[in-house]
Amino acid sequence: MIRSFLHGTAIGRTITNAFWKILGSDVHDLCGFDKHAETSKLKPWTTAMFTGCTFSILNYDTDFFELVRSGIVKVHIADLDYLSEGKVHLANATRDVLDSDGMLCATGWKHAPALKMFPEGIEREIGLPHLIQNGDDEHDLASQAGLFERADREILQRFPSLRNPPEFNKRYKPLIQQGAFSTDEPGAPESPLSPPLLYHFIAPVSPKFLRTKDFAVAGGVMNFSNALCTHIQGLWIAAYFGGKLARDPSSVLAVNTAEAVGEMGQVVRKDKLSLDDLQYETVLYNRFGKWRYPADHGWKYPDFVFDAVPYMDVLMADLGLQIHRKRGWLKEITDPYGPEDYIDINDEWKRKFA
Repeated sequence: MIRSFLHGTAIGRTITNAFWKILGSDVHDLCGFDKHAETSKLKPWTTAMFTGCTFSILNYDTDFFELVRSGIVKVHIADLDYLSEGKVHLANATRDVLDSDGMLCATGWKHAPALKMFPEGIEREIGLPHLIQNGDDEHDLASQAGLFERADREILQRFPSLRNPPEFNKRYKPLIQQGAFSTDEPGAPESPLSPPLLYHFIAPVSPKFLRTKDFAVAGGVMNFSNALCTHIQGLWIAAYFGGKLARDPSSVLAVNTAEAVGEMGQVVRKDKLSLDDLQYETVLYNRFGKWRYPADHGWKYPDFVFDAVPYMDVLMADLGLQIHRKRGWLKEITDPYGPEDYIDINDEWKRKFA
């Protein structure tokens, strides 16, 4: 009810937008970006609402920005024109030329696994990043365009504020367009690789792997609670491999293959999640990141700075563990969650699965 009010009504969205505006303003004021001409260049290009894991936290004992104010660190915001011996030529109005002993390009990283999977093409069935072929392929969830369109419609209907994401940089040109990578090189920053499509970012959703339950991924998420998320993912995987999940995704195989016949000969389907439902939910989770964190790489991998607690809630519900871990409903609503709230989760898991 609270979520529907905050995101589904005009009043709720006004409250939500005000919260993010105040949060962003506080960050700007605390950092003092506008107090100096050089630090003003460091102001974020996007709003706090849409910021993912390129988020930073000032946790130095000294004032980091003093390096900028004093001129030790100089900030230049410009496209590169070209490089020459010991020089960097900028494509700004004044055509500045910088002396340089070295150059570091912070261009990101490949989001495909470093491990080579066999047999060839098995990444499609697993749901790992791969080159997408034209047309629908029943063994390749990433090729199911209809599921992606359906997920986008649901997300934007439930969260209208996500319909107008910020544009990170209008002048941005991917390296692939500059000839730095070939279009079919797996893992190139802008190659047409699929995003990882795993159930709850952990398990494959193809019938083959749901049947064997012998492949899972831990740590394939990005947020400020990585250690805690990965720990709970580990508990989830152990229960999944052992067939002890309270909400086991492999149960969809029974729904899809087994039908009971009623007394009058009619077909009676089990009222449970189907394989189609499971695959749609997998796409839905992936597309949420695309709309929620467009200023980062939310479409490439699970990037959710402000959504870690709901994600851990989902995993613990799958495990049948306690979700609301505060003492009393008021604390549940007002107290922030931290590692201390999960300190006894191992003991709870052992009691559940002993």
